[in-house]
This record gives sequence, structure tokens and C-alpha cells, in this order.
Amino acid sequence: MMELIKPGINIDFVGKLKYAVVFSTILILIGIGSIIYHGGLNPGIDFAGGTIIQVKFQKNVSADQIRAAIQSTKLSNSIIQQFGANEFLIRTHESFSDQQILAANVQQPLTAAFNQDYEIRRVEVVGSKVGADFTRKAIIAVILSWLAILIYVAWRFEFRYAAGGILALVHDTVIVIGAVSIMNMEFTISILAAVIFVIGFSINDTIVTLDRISEIVKKNPKRKLSDVINSAINQTL
Repeated sequence: MMELIKPGINIDFVGKLKYAVVFSTILILIGIGSIIYHGGLNPGIDFAGGTIIQVKFQKNVSADQIRAAIQSTKLSNSIIQQFGANEFLIRTHESFSDQQILAANVQQPLTAAFNQDYEIRRVEVVGSKVGADFTRKAIIAVILSWLAILIYVAWRFEFRYAAGGILALVHDTVIVIGAVSIMNMEFTISILAAVIFVIGFSINDTIVTLDRISEIVKKNPKRKLSDVINSAINQTL
């Protein structure tokens, strides 16, 4: 099995602390600047509301052909994704809960371009109120996860370690969200799941490292803190 990091590695992480702080600060400031520049994140349909239309075609078509067919409708700014063999998802922030509006903006232009060689398999409408409620619950979920981790680490180790763990979580979360903003990606359920995954992965590494620090301090209480931290991180790697 290939080893990316050899046993006995000894990197001076504490000695490079200043560089890490400067680098992280730059990333965070760029991310926050991007969020301000874009006027916030770009919420997906799950958060802002809108319509998802799933269409199955009987012949080979491309996303560009579909986009050309609906160019003069309210779907002109929609996102078109291939979902399977000749199957596509059309995502738009417009609400097509009314059947007549759906017919005028979807069925009529598609019929004109592709005759009857297609089938609308699903129309999913998410109201703006539902999206706002989902956003609120997502924010609460992230904050509660932070609090739960704070309580656990404070109980398992010490409060100062818990504060450091939460700071690391906020740091990682802000950088990920900043990257999403810089790339102007839609903030969707998948992105939220990725953020929660980063939170879990980050706190797992933090707990393992704190456990190493605790073991080293018990064995050698007089050892320098910088040496203890370096040893703990290198052992974790």
C-alpha cells in the first residue's frame, strides 16, 4: 500500500504559524469580499424557490438545442442539466405552479422544436416561503452542530480546546462558503451537505489531535507546548 506520509515525519507546524495565519486570512478576506461583491450567496431553488422540470426525449438532443427552443420564454435564464439518456433537468427560479403558464413556457416551445417526441416526467415547484424556511433551518442546523461540538470537546478535554475547535470549524466553513461564492456556484442541498461534511471532517481531525496532545502532556508535562503541538499533529498525519 502506498504511503503518502512516511512514519517519523517531523514538520515544524508551529514555526510556520505566521505563514498559515496570513494565508488563511487572505483566503477568508477574498471569500468575504466575493460574498459582498455578489450581494450574498447564489441560492439554489431549494433555498430561493423556483421550478424543476424533468423532460425525457425520444431522440438524441443536446442541452444547447433545448436552450434555443426556450430562449424566448421565461426559461431563457434557466439551468439545463443532462439527467440520463436523452433526459434533462430544467431548473429555473420562475414559479410554474399554474398549468397554463407551464404550457406556454415549456410545452409549446418544446413541441414546436421537437414535435411530440418528448415527455414531461416531473414538475417540482418550491415556493419562496418554503425556500426561506429551508434556509433558516439550514443555518440553525449548522449553528447547532457547532454548539454540540463545543459542548463535547469542552467535556472531553478543556474549554480552551473547545474554543479552538470551534474557531477551526468557523475557519473551515467560511473558506468553503467563500470558495462557493468566488466560483459563483448555486448554493444547493449538495453544497450544504459538503459544508456539513467539512464540519464533521474538521472536528474529527481536531479531536484526534487534541487527544494526542493530552497523551503527550501526561507523559511529559514539562515539555514545551510548541513541541507538544508539533508532535501531536505529526502523529495524527
